[in-house]
Amino acid sequence: MDRVFPKNCSQSEVFDEIRSLVTSCIDGFNVCILAYGQTGSGKTYTMEVCASGHKNRAKATTNLNTSSSRSHALLCVRVEGGNQTTNTQTKGKLYLIDLAGSENVEKSGVNGQRLKEAGFINKSLSTFSDVINAILLKKTHIPYRNSKLTHLLQDSLGK
Repeated sequence: MDRVFPKNCSQSEVFDEIRSLVTSCIDGFNVCILAYGQTGSGKTYTMEVCASGHKNRAKATTNLNTSSSRSHALLCVRVEGGNQTTNTQTKGKLYLIDLAGSENVEKSGVNGQRLKEAGFINKSLSTFSDVINAILLKKTHIPYRNSKLTHLLQDSLGK
């Protein structure tokens, strides 16, 4: 299931939509739920379950956001289950990902180290986009190894 939620979508609407993905994980599938969008669009709020990890996350002030994430946040929950009736075991992974916001370097007003970070963030997001496009186009080579993020997520993105 691929789904994009509009800006005015409520948290309960998001939860209702992804509930079946959690069930799929329990059934032994690898699932990836990610928040992606421009800086300040509410991704981090939606992924609040990752809150304990946010305290260790690199942040900085830009013209677009007073607390801009300078890194991606990834939480992996490994789920193992069993069906006593059929005596089968299941193993699944649920990835919750809050991607750093895409940055318009000119509008963000960053320079120096922050400019370098923005470049790395944008390159990582571009690589992620390349992987998704390659999967959608059913290409024979998917460039998972072109970034740490896509390399970590390859088993839930289609490999």
